[in-house]
Amino acid sequence: MDLKEAARKLGISETTARRWIKTGRLEARVVDGPYGPQYEIDEEAVEAAKNFDKMPVVISGSTGTLPQEVLVKTIQVAAREAVSRELLELKNEVEGIRMQLVNRVERLAAWQEERDRKLLEAIREIQKRQEEMSQPFWKRWFKKG
Repeated sequence: MDLKEAARKLGISETTARRWIKTGRLEARVVDGPYGPQYEIDEEAVEAAKNFDKMPVVISGSTGTLPQEVLVKTIQVAAREAVSRELLELKNEVEGIRMQLVNRVERLAAWQEERDRKLLEAIREIQKRQEEMSQPFWKRWFKKG
């Protein structure tokens, strides 16, 4: 049956029926209708919604009743949202640490390049001195320029 017929059998408005579907009190599935997606509801789901147990709940100092399934679903949604927030925070923290590591690796690579350049300069200077020392003394003493 469609949403309108289910709401009529339950004695509620279509808006309330939609709320019950969203909270889990009324089970429905979405099917393609002539004008787009629409809810389809089984007779068993309507009967289950009529017999939905209510559980007393204290909210901010006032007493009211909520169906147990609604309370469970609300807690599940809140837990999922909390886990999602925590995962997002962890993802951001991991990304920050990754960026720090990338920066450190880049700085280390730059430091290694500078060290290698200085080592090459020192090796060339040593080689130049060795070449000079291998020449006879008179060439060293009387060299031009």
